[in-house]
Amino acid sequence: MATLPTERNISRKCRTLPQSLGISCAKGEEDPGFFILPVRLEGRLSYNALVDTGSNVYIMPYKVYELLERGTVKPKIDKVRMLDYSNAETMGKLLNVLVQIGTTSLLANFLLLDIPIDRDIQLIVGRGFLRTCGLIIDTRKGNMFTFDGSVFMPP
Repeated sequence: MATLPTERNISRKCRTLPQSLGISCAKGEEDPGFFILPVRLEGRLSYNALVDTGSNVYIMPYKVYELLERGTVKPKIDKVRMLDYSNAETMGKLLNVLVQIGTTSLLANFLLLDIPIDRDIQLIVGRGFLRTCGLIIDTRKGNMFTFDGSVFMPP
């Protein structure tokens, strides 16, 4: 009569299987944490942007928009799902914001949210931003590089 495998037996076999096949496995690495990018808006305001590799949304607190002293925003009725799974309504979309990263400049569109300005991270940028500015993230070393050679180290 065959016995059903137990969780312990399966776990042991999974651990020893690669060695029995002559395969070496890479050990799991620690979570690299988050990446923060120093940016300059409109050539005059310096902030830190959280690089969100899991989304393609650019977020700016409404108070930062007020400090930019820009004109009207494009109305946008939309909701953004926050990290804590709550929904935040957008207050509009700010178009063509000049963003500088090192010596690289680009125009970005930000969703404006009525959220407090965080002391350490004021903006959130997504995958499209990374692609536009040619940002490469080295998760092993925790560095970020732009296509012009600027290097950003973790804080």
